[in-house]
Amino acid sequence: MFPRFGSKWRIAFRYPEPLYDMIVEPFAGSAAYSLRHAHHEVRLYDLDAIVCGIWDYLLRVRESEVMALPTDINHVDELRGVPQEARWIVGFWINKGTTMPSKMPSTWMREYGPFQRGVYWSPEVRQRIAMQLRHIRHWTITQSSYENIPDMTASWFIDAPYDNEAGEHYKHGRRGIDYRILGAWCRTRKGQTVVCENQGANWLNFGPLGTFRGQRKQSIEVVWTNDEGHPAALYLDRQCTI
Repeated sequence: MFPRFGSKWRIAFRYPEPLYDMIVEPFAGSAAYSLRHAHHEVRLYDLDAIVCGIWDYLLRVRESEVMALPTDINHVDELRGVPQEARWIVGFWINKGTTMPSKMPSTWMREYGPFQRGVYWSPEVRQRIAMQLRHIRHWTITQSSYENIPDMTASWFIDAPYDNEAGEHYKHGRRGIDYRILGAWCRTRKGQTVVCENQGANWLNFGPLGTFRGQRKQSIEVVWTNDEGHPAALYLDRQCTI
């Protein structure tokens, strides 16, 4: 729906399939994992007001309204009479891989956008968003910190800001997180828990997921899960280093 920095869209299929009818994402962002399993009951939570505003807009907007959004723009402020949430969506699509929506198209979009239809903001992207809306009408979004989310039996997909320099780019980034507390919280969720991180993290006993090409560089991803059917669950009994 919108390409935000840290999105797991390209690798969401590598994580364990949800074992429960309900999926909970405490750090929703662009909710790539839930979009891969959109027919489930999905509950999104995030502290970022922009992220929550975008999802609230997507859950209620009409397809025709999305299809009416202009695609030939040089600056987001050219979008007259368009809701702020829609401007934010366009802002993410014109400069991909950012934590905040942009105002102007990136150099990459200006250079390659005309030849890569559907990659940057375009009629193809607009139509794809509109066609997907019917699949997420039953979702919910709540602006909340993870500590305040009621525990429930569900498939928890926890993609917090990484405990490294990448996690510092967010408005509510790693500096505001006590990873000891977050790790203990993750281990006590009811149901299935899947936690994302980057190589070098040690606040849970992470196991390897793979090396993936990101927007600008390669990323070595690791995962912690209590799903006994996933290889990373072999790391559950190891001693955590913090």
